[in-house]
Amino acid sequence: MKHASRFFGLIVALGLLMSSCKPNQGPTSVFAEAESLMYTHPDSALHLLQAIPDPKQLTGQAQADYALLMTQAKFRNHLSPTSDSLIRIAVEYYKNSDEIERKAKSLLYWAGVYMETEQYSKAVYPLREAEKLLNEIEKPYIQTQILSSLSYLNRIAENYDTALTYYKKALHIHLQHDHYEWHIGKLSDAQALSYQAFTDSAITYMQQLKKAAIFDFFTHYESKQITENLHQYDQETILTKKNETENQLYHLLASCLFLTGLVITVIWHQKKKGQKQLQELQTQIGKITRSAEIDKGEISKLQALLVQSKLVKQEYDQIMQLATKQDIEALSVYLRLQQAPYIYSIHTDLPGLMHWLNRTSNHFAYRLRDRYPRLTSTEINTCCLQRLGFSHEKMATIMQVKTTSINQNIYRSCSKLGIESDKHKFKDYITSF
Repeated sequence: MKHASRFFGLIVALGLLMSSCKPNQGPTSVFAEAESLMYTHPDSALHLLQAIPDPKQLTGQAQADYALLMTQAKFRNHLSPTSDSLIRIAVEYYKNSDEIERKAKSLLYWAGVYMETEQYSKAVYPLREAEKLLNEIEKPYIQTQILSSLSYLNRIAENYDTALTYYKKALHIHLQHDHYEWHIGKLSDAQALSYQAFTDSAITYMQQLKKAAIFDFFTHYESKQITENLHQYDQETILTKKNETENQLYHLLASCLFLTGLVITVIWHQKKKGQKQLQELQTQIGKITRSAEIDKGEISKLQALLVQSKLVKQEYDQIMQLATKQDIEALSVYLRLQQAPYIYSIHTDLPGLMHWLNRTSNHFAYRLRDRYPRLTSTEINTCCLQRLGFSHEKMATIMQVKTTSINQNIYRSCSKLGIESDKHKFKDYITSF
């Protein structure tokens, strides 16, 4: 049966090697086939990886995948690695990757290299880094490997209580999912006894192991160094978390200060803007107030004019009630005379002028004609114009004659009025008549 299994494995490996030689098949498909055979036919997976031509030419993820799978295949085939140079390629590539399981595997096998070469203190860092990924890992067998390897490391350091705690966690996952592999490290009969111890009575058996010191495969000379590395890692982790917390608090404080400054700046700008708007508003109110005062004064003037116009209208209405048509015609003649030059006619305008003087100068025309009936219409016209206070020049303009003609009318009128023939005497007499 054993030979049949080996024969079947060789056939599978041969088929895979032949398929890997196809020109259109890249390393990615070879890696996938090797990974699928890793737990069922690890020797075939190893042969498949070894058949890749010139793996040093690989770059990027292909190089990292090759380094991880080759290290894993060597462990599965009990070929102890002598250096961590290969697995470090995968570690460096996956440390900033989102592929959690590959990142955890690379750390796990990195620690396995140190444990196989009995450099247990160096295995502390990669195992504790892998432990941080436990909650993100989906495959139980990887979780089991990390926990059992941590337990193995703590047993070497004689931290039995811690080792027991890790083994309990690993056993719990193991019993739930029934996986084969526990930890990467040197194997011995003591491991089988440890599994039985957890199955029966873990605590009692661990105490017996401690008393009897039957961990023959542990190297105790490095336990102190492992303990110191574990303690140092815990201290560095605490310090890192403390620094991260302080940085978070610092950034939070800086953000708060920035936001506070920003709010104060905004409030200050809003206040200045509000003060400026208030000043502009007060200026506008002042302008409106002054304009209102001016308008108020204008309104007062208009109201006074309105009152005056009402009074004038009342007087006009009273005049219109007392005035006759002849009075209005007489007023029209008087106004036209005031606006000379004007074509004046004794025949048509003198009656109106005489009527105006009768109304405004105590019946001047009636009295003049009654007392001096010998005066002609031209002489009466001259007396009326003189009564209005017109100059000789304006009289000549109104009558459309020369000034000498006006003087002659005055001399003739003086003779009939019985006064000295002098224009000044004539003016004084007519004005006082």
